[in-house]
Amino acid sequence: MIPLNGYDEVSAGYPPAGGYICKIQAARLSNFQDGTKCLEVELDIDEGEFAGYFRRETNTFNKNRPDGGWTSNGRIRLPLQENGKIHWKLKRFLVSVKASNDNFVIEPDKGFDERILAGKICGGVIGLKEKVNEKRNNAVFTNAYISYAIPVGDVASGDFKIPEKKLAETKISTPTKDTPASSNIPFDPDDVPF
Repeated sequence: MIPLNGYDEVSAGYPPAGGYICKIQAARLSNFQDGTKCLEVELDIDEGEFAGYFRRETNTFNKNRPDGGWTSNGRIRLPLQENGKIHWKLKRFLVSVKASNDNFVIEPDKGFDERILAGKICGGVIGLKEKVNEKRNNAVFTNAYISYAIPVGDVASGDFKIPEKKLAETKISTPTKDTPASSNIPFDPDDVPF
């Protein structure tokens, strides 16, 4: 008999690129690296085979870092303003949440408390990106990440565009003087391989 302890907590891989029903775990004001204010939203897949994927990923990454926070793959960051008005990316996100939740109301004249987003649902478009792990002989692996939010109805209808896979930049090694150079191999012009 093979023990299957923790079967439901262990991932069998990453979710394929596509649209998923997601639940907002938390939302807070933050800053981009350049100091510009943004809304940081933590999302997780809420339905289907990959439900809870980003929570499991967060728990795995934070085993040795208790203050590590939510995985960046399950987080989107939205700029707040552009030219003195709400940024179009933030508005598109709020429209997606509003379309996905009957009890969600936006009153532009009163401002908005980002904390009320927690527990709301929306669609999430997941893309794939490669990363090079230098600690493991530069092995390339693939991660799923939330690219952007859409209304839940668009997930069901397939009305979204999956981003192209982000490929890892691989390092090209150059020969050193300890590496045999191809110029040391004798060349016979009558023995062409084609």
